[in-house]
Amino acid sequence: MSTHSTASIKKDQESNKETDYVEHAPQPVDRTFERQTIRRIDLRLIPILSLLYAFSLIDRTNLGLIRVAGMDRALGLSIGNRYSIVTLLFFVPYIIFELPANIYIRKVGVSLFLGTIAVLWGAITLASGFVKNWQSLAGLRVLLGFLEAGYFPACAYLISLWYTRREIQTRMAFFYMFSLLAAGFSPILSYGISQMHGRSGVAGWSWIFIIEGLVTCVLGFLAYFLIVDFPDKNKFLTAEQTEWLLQRINKDRGDAEDSQLLCSPPYVFTVIYALIFSIISDRVNKRAPFLLLNCILSIIGGVLIAYTKGNGSRYFGVFIMLAGCSANVPGVLAYQANNIVGQSKRAYASALTISFGGIGGIFASLVYRQKDAPNYRPGIIATIACQCFMILLLGACSLHFFLRNREVKKGSTKWIEGKEGFLFTL
Repeated sequence: MSTHSTASIKKDQESNKETDYVEHAPQPVDRTFERQTIRRIDLRLIPILSLLYAFSLIDRTNLGLIRVAGMDRALGLSIGNRYSIVTLLFFVPYIIFELPANIYIRKVGVSLFLGTIAVLWGAITLASGFVKNWQSLAGLRVLLGFLEAGYFPACAYLISLWYTRREIQTRMAFFYMFSLLAAGFSPILSYGISQMHGRSGVAGWSWIFIIEGLVTCVLGFLAYFLIVDFPDKNKFLTAEQTEWLLQRINKDRGDAEDSQLLCSPPYVFTVIYALIFSIISDRVNKRAPFLLLNCILSIIGGVLIAYTKGNGSRYFGVFIMLAGCSANVPGVLAYQANNIVGQSKRAYASALTISFGGIGGIFASLVYRQKDAPNYRPGIIATIACQCFMILLLGACSLHFFLRNREVKKGSTKWIEGKEGFLFTL
């Protein structure tokens, strides 16, 4: 075959590829069509996801409020570390099953998956209103953690499928902040429901579980019909809108799919690390040293991600930064639960601690900006600064706790908060 013929064939092949690309490229559309399509997606997707997650937060965080409403006396949660155990048991399955749940969602369909787990965790919440001892409550909290584990990551994943990378952060912010705002009314809701004390012979604290569980179940049933499936399976957009949506998403993704395969290993490592960290921390009855270690790991990981050039070192940074940050979540909750005296104080301290996680969501949405992609260095620096601030707070608290414990042991001061035999956990 001549050189001229070979050149002609190559030219024809390139021409065919170019034609094929043009045929499958997103066709130009007017701005009105685009805005209407995106608005329809927003209204169908964000409100129901946000409302369900709000009740997920309420079901998860109202334990302290319900305790004050009478559950503590009924179940004897003040004895030993019962309340701490019940609180922490939720997070073990919550951490372990986040990743497997997200893998499973594509097989069963998003509306079926999210609707089912919402109905089930609502049923678990409802059943919590009928427990007779703290062991039963602890078992139900484990089941609740297992069911709720898949919800938030599945919602985040679903939102990422419907929008381009430049649109995701705003939708995630609306989704999370609306949920947080709705969950912020949980104390008022719990107080109001607790006034039903004695109705049908049921205690006020039980009514809180029952009513909130029923509402969650109803929302879960609605989710079967309201939560939309993946873009390629939706039925609420027109054929033209669906085609345009799929084309723009495929174009936006580009070569990003390969990088998604690297996301799972750090989470697997994090689960293993966090469990080992928690077990050892409980056995030695120490909190601060482990929290400090995790802060240092997070700082080192952040530095590797932000300032090294090689992909290997930056990927290693992701491993240790994610592990350090994630392991400190149950660690901080245990630290505050161990060192707060009094039912009311402990209840509000738990709610306040978890609420700061919501503030972290606001903070993250502001410092991890699209214009800083792909390195996001300002956001990583801000995260490192937060870890340094946490070390300072940890040092101040630990010093105060150490000095107070020493005074009590010497008998030179009164009991901490008037409770005989109580010492701060360092």
